[in-house]
Amino acid sequence: MAASFTELLPQVTATHGILVTLLWLVGFYQASLFVYRLFFHPLRAIPGPWYAAVSDLWISYHTLSFDLCHAIEDQVKKYGPVVRIAPNRVMFVDGPTNKIVYPKFNKHSAYLSLKLNGNNSAITTLDTVEHTRVRRASAGQYVTNNIEKYEPDILGSVFPLIQRLQDERGNNPFDCLVMFRHLMTEILVRTNFDLESDAVKLWASGGIDPLTAAVHDTPKYQTVVSRPHLPRTTCTAANSFQFNAIEGIQPSPLVMENRQLCPASSMAANCRVPEGLDGRKADVPHLIQTETLTPAQFVRQGLQQTKQDAKAGKFDDAERVPLVARILASNLEDQLKEGESADHLLAGIDTVATTVSYFCWGLACHPHVVHKLRSELDEVMHDQAAIPKIQTLKTLPYLTAVIQECSSANVRHGAFVSSPNRPKQKDTEYPWT
Repeated sequence: MAASFTELLPQVTATHGILVTLLWLVGFYQASLFVYRLFFHPLRAIPGPWYAAVSDLWISYHTLSFDLCHAIEDQVKKYGPVVRIAPNRVMFVDGPTNKIVYPKFNKHSAYLSLKLNGNNSAITTLDTVEHTRVRRASAGQYVTNNIEKYEPDILGSVFPLIQRLQDERGNNPFDCLVMFRHLMTEILVRTNFDLESDAVKLWASGGIDPLTAAVHDTPKYQTVVSRPHLPRTTCTAANSFQFNAIEGIQPSPLVMENRQLCPASSMAANCRVPEGLDGRKADVPHLIQTETLTPAQFVRQGLQQTKQDAKAGKFDDAERVPLVARILASNLEDQLKEGESADHLLAGIDTVATTVSYFCWGLACHPHVVHKLRSELDEVMHDQAAIPKIQTLKTLPYLTAVIQECSSANVRHGAFVSSPNRPKQKDTEYPWT
């Protein structure tokens, strides 16, 4: 036994020596990499925490904790509007920097994960030259002169909403995020497709517009099914953890149609499934017939209808042209046309509703700002039923400052909603207070 051990001892010693050498080499490489990233990297002059500059561990930890927006916000407050948050990543909330970066640099491939049904759009176009070409197709839709042409339709959607608020008189709480989603659905169906929608009236009567619910479910669905590289059990655990705080989400055909693609636990965390549906594909057609089309199907049918209207000459001498007609008249490929139409609908409903809700939350935290706004608006708005024109509202300095500040604050704080157990930040200061 002793002889055998003696014979093996040189081999054990040699193996131990190799392992020690490898560990020293790895340690030396990591130390050299840390020194390079901290003192010789091209981004070394950008301010930020040293531990974020030398390793991805900091950003990975906060990503897995779903607290990345708050962590970055803290770094921006500490280091300024341009911060290095990883060895090769820079976060900025600075207007001049934004103008330098976006026109000159291609996007990261991570944007490709935002494709809807495999279609490209301006958001998923990485090349700057191609991105400019895609954006040019819809740029004319958002100039002030064109928006003014839709003022009667926009006001026609706003007045039922105001009437509902007046009827409530503050007696019953409601979710303003849901309210603004329904408002934007009705407006965008008109401005983008030249179609009618009763989303606001449906909300005012206590209902849920199916298209609005489906659009809201789209990002969650994309998040759930966009992890093909992860094992099934990992996908289940990740999604269950990520969405365990989401409650009361209305089921939509988009979610129901794709339930069979995801683990049951993930879908249970994403939507409240109607009783009697067990996720079988055979149940989906009945739900679609009784509810509505998915956003992608709605966009395809809207494109087809707009093509027919354009061939019939409906928009030849029209005073206003819907967004989809502008996109169809461009030289974009069919896939890009469909992707652009879908993205403008989704972003216009969900992103705008989130931004406006954040705006209202900011006002609720600052009653004195509301008082100043009311005083300024009373000078140009003498009747609740007579909302001033856009050109008039743009001349109001305090209103303009508040809108600009809330828009920039929304970018700084991110789009995530604070968890219920996150402490309130009572000392938040805004330049316009």
